[in-house]
Amino acid sequence: MERGERSVTTRIAIVAHASLPDDPRLRRQAEALRDAGYEVDLIGLRDPGQAETEAWNGLRLIRLPVRRRFKGFAGHLGEYLAFAALAAVRLAAEHRHRHYRLVQVATLPDFLAFAALPVRLTGVPLLLDLHEDMPEFFRDRFSGGGRQVLFPLVSGAARASAAVADAVITVHEPLRALAIARGVPADRISVVMNSPDERLFDPSRHERRPFRADGVLRLVHPSNPQPIYGLDVAVEAMARLDPGLNARLDVYGDGPFRTDI
Repeated sequence: MERGERSVTTRIAIVAHASLPDDPRLRRQAEALRDAGYEVDLIGLRDPGQAETEAWNGLRLIRLPVRRRFKGFAGHLGEYLAFAALAAVRLAAEHRHRHYRLVQVATLPDFLAFAALPVRLTGVPLLLDLHEDMPEFFRDRFSGGGRQVLFPLVSGAARASAAVADAVITVHEPLRALAIARGVPADRISVVMNSPDERLFDPSRHERRPFRADGVLRLVHPSNPQPIYGLDVAVEAMARLDPGLNARLDVYGDGPFRTDI
């Protein structure tokens, strides 16, 4: 669709437990909707020094008084529940005068979908965007200490969250296959892959150079450092490489696992 094709009064809300406007997938989605003529409200976390509401790059940012702490299982759960509760209240309040045509909820956590349920019950479609597989994320981080008995509950919450949505999207085929295996109907889940912003990553704006022109083999990890992504494996592998290879690993991203790496 061309920019301006839609009326600017057609509004969409995106809810995510994420810092705004830092999350690249959310930002790309919101900017694509903006360019198609929609008004987009992004509801997320409020980091220190940030305004509660902000007009940014043609988008409306709404930040709730919750920020990332992530201290253990109880810390994760408490933070997720607090954000979901505040998001439900704020989303319902905004809908009263913004009249959203669609609400999109991004995971984690999957049960954040229920924050949109009051608006969903007014007839507004709900789109669930699975950034991660919540059961595997839980298993990777919190399988010790007897918490594995909670895994069926986490899996059940993931299924229930997908069930309340009108449609589900996710980032790649393996994650789609996992969701289908856990009960999401195949015809209700689609893949929308992450993609670079060509305004920033335009090959024509950069001089091409031969591979390893400076003698350095550069490896890049562009993601939030989390155990589930296997960054620790990459770091350990770097230590085992022949020093004569002259390899370098560049890590782009931030998160609680970064200090461990």
